[in-house]
Amino acid sequence: MEYDFDVAVIGGGAGGLFAASVANGLGAKACLIEKKRLGGDCTWFGCMPSKALLKSAQAASLLKRHYEFGLGPRGGSNVDASKVMSHVRDVIEEIAAHHPVEVFEKRGIRVVFGSPMFIDRKSLEVNSRKITAKKFIICTGSRPVVPPIEGLRTINYLTNENIFDLEKLPESLIVLGGGPIGVELSQGLSRLGVKISIVEMAERILFREDKETAQVLENKLKNEGIEILAGKKAIKFFQKEGLAFCVLEDKDKIQRDRKSV
Repeated sequence: MEYDFDVAVIGGGAGGLFAASVANGLGAKACLIEKKRLGGDCTWFGCMPSKALLKSAQAASLLKRHYEFGLGPRGGSNVDASKVMSHVRDVIEEIAAHHPVEVFEKRGIRVVFGSPMFIDRKSLEVNSRKITAKKFIICTGSRPVVPPIEGLRTINYLTNENIFDLEKLPESLIVLGGGPIGVELSQGLSRLGVKISIVEMAERILFREDKETAQVLENKLKNEGIEILAGKKAIKFFQKEGLAFCVLEDKDKIQRDRKSV
């Protein structure tokens, strides 16, 4: 059987870009299939934008503590959150510019945009076109898990896939989940002036990490003004007068402008 490609890679994120480049470098005829845009999670709503936001947040934190370094008397400092978010989007575009389609096409890697569907073990269909390959590498990545909590889908919630699209930051935010992503975003947004409440089902945040280290980080977050509700389960959400309300299992209630999953 004659194949269109030696290797077809599904997914144009970090893993897919690397796999297609390696296959091409080893002399294989490669095809890269992506449904939306090259770069994946890391470029568009993962590592790059989050670290850009955290860097701005770190600078804002140091600015507020300038007096500790002998730089004038204690006093407030203003943070223009809209400019911070604009900076984050500029970083995204700068990183994305490093892997345009033309670069891969010039190397001999065929780039196809669309959602593929397998026909059999050696062929798939994308955009009504059949593509055959000796081997397929699936690098489709992941997406945020939105828990099946009553009322959650009726409120204007955020995830890591859309939070960096905000033109301005909300005054307050409920963060559902105290894992690494939830904690780092909570601290970053708090340092930029957002009032944060973290709701975590486990008895502590960062429950997969070393207990003593997690406790040090929890104390730091609390000292920075972040509310941590560990051992609490969110059972219901509703919206009223522009605010999002979270009802906990013990009937406690939190209200904030927005919510992040």
